[in-house]
Amino acid sequence: MVPRIGQEIRLKQYPKGVPTEDLFEHVKVDVPEPKVGELLIRNIWMSVDPYMRGRISAEETKSYIDSFQLNKPLDGACVGQIIESKNNEFTVGECVLGRILAFKW
Repeated sequence: MVPRIGQEIRLKQYPKGVPTEDLFEHVKVDVPEPKVGELLIRNIWMSVDPYMRGRISAEETKSYIDSFQLNKPLDGACVGQIIESKNNEFTVGECVLGRILAFKW
């Protein structure tokens, strides 16, 4: 198997004031082979919503949602295309909406 390289955007530090680009880091990572029942999806779009401002605040800041962890990939709603499927309910080429689960679009 040829190694696959993916890309992640990570929060390096919590902002003090207005967030700036230097607070984030673009990282290349190895993508594991999908297991039986799993999909490999290439994300095309990730939602960047106002609630995410609270998620990039320090962990001790009170919010209705957990803060992003430093040096971990950001997460959120996304749209992607299946590029490999080991799940009989999804086929290569389909577009999906996702977060934790994938839904056919």
